[in-house]
Amino acid sequence: MKKLLIVGGILLASNIYAGDKVIISGNTNYPTASGCVSKADNAKKSDCVLLANGTLGEVVEWDAKYSKEGKGIFAQVDMFTLNKVSILTGPATGKVVYVDHVYLTLKN
Repeated sequence: MKKLLIVGGILLASNIYAGDKVIISGNTNYPTASGCVSKADNAKKSDCVLLANGTLGEVVEWDAKYSKEGKGIFAQVDMFTLNKVSILTGPATGKVVYVDHVYLTLKN
């Protein structure tokens, strides 16, 4: 199912939908990604796992913010929005966890 994004008044069809394959990797400020089985801010440490850079995942559910009207340059504020991802490789294979968007890159 394709979702529609409105950016600067222009309607665009996006390629972001459940089932997307993603590569999970850290970035400059946060070198290692992590995922938790709960979206709650008070998730127990035992419910969270570190994810090795290059881990492959499949998006189960994108956050609703990715199908709504854009915010221009202020969209950066949502980079820590959580998306539900099924882990396909690495020690956490088979787990379904919430991962911050900043760690996800769409795999072609």
